[in-house]
Amino acid sequence: MLSADLLAGDEDPRPGTVELLTRAVGVLRAAGVTGRPQAGGDTGYFSAAIAQCLLDLDCDFTIGVPATRQCGG
Repeated sequence: MLSADLLAGDEDPRPGTVELLTRAVGVLRAAGVTGRPQAGGDTGYFSAAIAQCLLDLDCDFTIGVPATRQCGG
């Protein structure tokens, strides 16, 4: 883990996640890391903005998808 923000248990983590990921990958790049970063998030991080950010940062990633009727849940 390169970066974290402490939130209340009932607080939605998604609004600050793009900035947090950008900071974390920036630390890697500043340290000279040239490989593709890997990121993972549970269903609480399911967001198009977060996925797009990870693509823009050239990361490999997994994000859980909430079970809904549309996806068979």
